[in-house]
Amino acid sequence: MPLVIAPLLVPACGKAVAPAVHKAAPVAEHEAAAGSSARRIADETASRAGWTPDGRLLTSDGAEAATRAEVTAELDRMLTPYPADDLRDIVRAACWVRDGSALLNADNPDEQMVEAAGRAGVRTAQVYGLLRDLHDADSSGEITRIAAAALLCELAGA
Repeated sequence: MPLVIAPLLVPACGKAVAPAVHKAAPVAEHEAAAGSSARRIADETASRAGWTPDGRLLTSDGAEAATRAEVTAELDRMLTPYPADDLRDIVRAACWVRDGSALLNADNPDEQMVEAAGRAGVRTAQVYGLLRDLHDADSSGEITRIAAAALLCELAGA
């Protein structure tokens, strides 16, 4: 008996069920959109920083840090997991919570995160995820990651 790939029939109702392959396309399109949005925001963020003529980032104390390509790649890595439509709102909310003064006034930092996510119209888990990435970058000791986190929040207005 030859193997034939066809839509499956659901015995109870006799309706054809679309193969799972058809459902993968929207997911792939969403991931591609999120990735391109992350790259666009990473490029935009990196382009607004202070750079030396040889393409190295100047830190606030005037020291040279990572290259623009390294910072852009790190920003892209940080931002890619988040939905393209909400990316800027997630960044603003996470950076607002990251700001020390926001946490000083909160009895409970988790409530602060829920409030920031609610005001931005995004999911709390998304804000928490980016906030965790920003904290990991700050505590990594790696100048590229530290510069990317600082630059992202500085330009987000936090």
